[in-house]
Amino acid sequence: MTTIKQRIDNVTEDVSAGKDSIAHAITVKGVDTVSGDTFATMAANILKLMVIKLDVPTIKYDAQTVTLSSKMSGTTIYYRFNPDTNWITYTNPLTNITGGTIETYCKKEGYTSSEIATQTLKGMGVVTIVGDGIIVTAADGDFDNLEVNTDFSTLHNPHIAYGNGLYVVVGNYGETIYSSDAVNWDSHASIEDYHWNDVTYCNGYFVAVSSAGAIARCTDGVDWEIIHEGKGCLSKIITIHEGNAMFILSDKKTYETTDGTDLVETSTYPFQNYNLTDMITYGAYSKESNTPFVSFLGGDTGGLCSTTSDYTYWTNPTNINYGLTETWNNICSGAGKYMIVGAFGHVLVSNDGRDWEVKNNTIEVSGGLNYCGLTYSNGKFIHASGDVISISEDNGENWVTHQTGVGGMFSDVIVV
Repeated sequence: MTTIKQRIDNVTEDVSAGKDSIAHAITVKGVDTVSGDTFATMAANILKLMVIKLDVPTIKYDAQTVTLSSKMSGTTIYYRFNPDTNWITYTNPLTNITGGTIETYCKKEGYTSSEIATQTLKGMGVVTIVGDGIIVTAADGDFDNLEVNTDFSTLHNPHIAYGNGLYVVVGNYGETIYSSDAVNWDSHASIEDYHWNDVTYCNGYFVAVSSAGAIARCTDGVDWEIIHEGKGCLSKIITIHEGNAMFILSDKKTYETTDGTDLVETSTYPFQNYNLTDMITYGAYSKESNTPFVSFLGGDTGGLCSTTSDYTYWTNPTNINYGLTETWNNICSGAGKYMIVGAFGHVLVSNDGRDWEVKNNTIEVSGGLNYCGLTYSNGKFIHASGDVISISEDNGENWVTHQTGVGGMFSDVIVV
């Protein structure tokens, strides 16, 4: 028979073991607790675990400025740059930040501190916009401090490509210029006047296509060679397959090539039987999400879109005019979406290139211009037309505009 003392000892032992387990469980969840604490203290610590955990702060990096914000008011935000060890209280946006990795979290009385958010700061890059007789450069997306070059007055409707540390610009009439920094440019004797429509870089070559059906290439922006002629009206050339191939759009066919010489023809291209008067073919694909390639027939008589997943077989064209009196000027892709913009600033957005949404907010443009630059980089769609640069960070819902004050007609934009 056990004595009363033995029974008390057993209960004490069980309580002690239980308190050890409870204390450990609470501590593991984030509130320091020891077995010597009273049950009341342990209960209070359990309640602390039930307090709402704060969301991590939002990190925004734009134009060398870091802005930190919290969804809940009254929080204190802390940050540090690796490999720093001391946390700093955030009070105002951080300026002149040119990169690095930032960590941040927030605290508030009565709430569990947020987890630590870590982000490598990557700016927009160098934005270069080309147009009739003008080149505009914005370092790291700083559109309030533009580098403007108007030394090349003969440039007409130019297009730009970047590769192997070199920017190359080709104008409609074959004018060519090149630069290593997008600020200081050198000119070169023109390629033949074949009405050049686009240029890209792939596998060591800059390759340009023309309305006259000619294809030219070079390695340095200087020594161009004509490698094809008579290929119909070639309007767009795009680098695909992670930079290992190019896709060329024409009025009758599409071609895939690795270096511009050997062309693999697509015979099922859906626009080959359309009247292409005053219409231009554009193309885009979203590199981020393996979505289809979209071929877009734009211009003065409405717009049509067709998609392909293998660059060979195409869907039947979809009419995307939506009753708008618009000259559709360009298409680009980013963040798994496609965007089309017209001469009067109407914006269409699609997830698949088939079903399109007309955005309520138009872009500010000099009405009716038939050329524009349109691209996507680091969370932003960038549109340039006339002397206006417009930026959208919400897939075309809203736009912030910047007046360049230099005039001109922009026709292409690239971000490096």
